[in-house]
Amino acid sequence: MVDGDSPFQSLYDVESDWNAYWARSGQGRPSTVTDWRFNDYVKADPTEKARIPLVPILGIDWITTFYLQDKYPVRESPIDVIRWQENELMLAELDLRIGAAAGALIRINNVRDSHGLAELDAPADMDMLIIERDKELFVTGIRLIDQRRFDIWHLDEDTWRYLPITDNERNANPNID
Repeated sequence: MVDGDSPFQSLYDVESDWNAYWARSGQGRPSTVTDWRFNDYVKADPTEKARIPLVPILGIDWITTFYLQDKYPVRESPIDVIRWQENELMLAELDLRIGAAAGALIRINNVRDSHGLAELDAPADMDMLIIERDKELFVTGIRLIDQRRFDIWHLDEDTWRYLPITDNERNANPNID
């Protein structure tokens, strides 16, 4: 995929009308909230709202503000499986791994430009790439894979590191509580 290509999407279907991002982490029935770092990204640069859309909600104490994803605002929202921006960041990673940091920075800035974000001018490195992937792949399900791949976890030290078990697997397996 290259700049300008339409994303490959999973479209809403009445036969399988389940958008888990909307139902669990959106305005459908919020049972999870986004990690604080996403709001920190937006606070540090308000233009990041273009790729990290958040909706504030009050916690049960009516004081604490949490944030829901708003990338999938309605149940019928199509879910991007892959977009050219993700492909561009994969190529930027390859550039970094072969020592072509200048090429990686161009690719990272292409992605940022697609959202109207300011270009970065610092030399590209893996830390920059990982942060850009974190922002770009917000609520796509890829971040868990990246955490494992880069061994960078946004969890407390004593928290288990796992990939979630799907509802279908839970329902089919009586040994899972």
